[in-house]
Amino acid sequence: MGIKSLCLRDFRNYDKKDLEFKENTTWITGSNGSGKTNILEAIYLLATGKSNRVGRHEEIIKWGKEVATIEGHIVDQEIDVSNSDVLEIVITRGEIQGRKVMGKQYKVNGVGRHQQKFVGNLRAVWFGPEDLDLIGGSASRRRNYLDEISRKMDKEYERALKDYEDALRRRNKMLGLLSEGKVKRDAFGYFDQIIVNAGKYLQIKRHELIDSLNEWLNNDVNFR
Repeated sequence: MGIKSLCLRDFRNYDKKDLEFKENTTWITGSNGSGKTNILEAIYLLATGKSNRVGRHEEIIKWGKEVATIEGHIVDQEIDVSNSDVLEIVITRGEIQGRKVMGKQYKVNGVGRHQQKFVGNLRAVWFGPEDLDLIGGSASRRRNYLDEISRKMDKEYERALKDYEDALRRRNKMLGLLSEGKVKRDAFGYFDQIIVNAGKYLQIKRHELIDSLNEWLNNDVNFR
């Protein structure tokens, strides 16, 4: 699975940018501030449905514009490179010409999709200077990185992670109510069960990912 072409409209510093990619390695070069990282961010958006650089998606719309679009042609390099899918993300500020619209839309071959169904059509991993913290940083930083990889490879992992985080957040909120005497301790059973079940699945899949990475590293990989 790889990206064949990328089309950007009013995205970051680009009014209009069309790129074609080779089947193998592609080098992106340019002076500082020319928009190299913006191209990588656009590809990451197509893979994950979100930016790895900003929390508010409207920040990536070019200044003075109302809409930004990212479109990529995706091919399966292992099965049939002639068969491609078109992934598209349309980003707005929530309003176009005074009319309220969705802030972000996802499309596969022109058909609207929820983010959960959109993610996984293109698989990509971001590794930048900040990721050196994976070595010397906190354990939570490493877990988050494993989560980002796993959720692109496994739809069930995405659901389990969401269930786990939602249940944990609601359980923590209930702890405050417990201290105030507004809920009883037996009210925690439902959320505890979700956390146990989802957490077990996440733990198993994280171990599987680490084992596969270790196996790859131990197989006399020829780095060039």
